[in-house]
Amino acid sequence: PAFYRSAGQGLLGAERRTAEAAAVREWSLRAVDGLATCVPVVKVQHAFYERLGAPGVAALEEVTAAAKDAGMLVIADAKRGD
Repeated sequence: PAFYRSAGQGLLGAERRTAEAAAVREWSLRAVDGLATCVPVVKVQHAFYERLGAPGVAALEEVTAAAKDAGMLVIADAKRGD
C-alpha cells in the first residue's frame, strides 16, 4: 500500500523503524478487520515485525491481540534457521 511505501522516507535509524512499524501496524490491523468475518486463522510472521525493533514487536503484540479479540486463532511463525 502507498501509506507503507512512503513510511519512513527521509528518516533514519529509530525514527524510520518507528514510522515503518506504524505503517505495518495499520496495514495489519486493516487486514484483521477485513478478514475476521471470513477467515478463522491468521499466521503472523515474527521476523516481519521484529526487523523493525521494539516498535515492530509492539505492533506485533497489538495485531495479535486484535486478531484474538476478533475471534481468530493466531499461529506464530517464529522459527529460525531453516
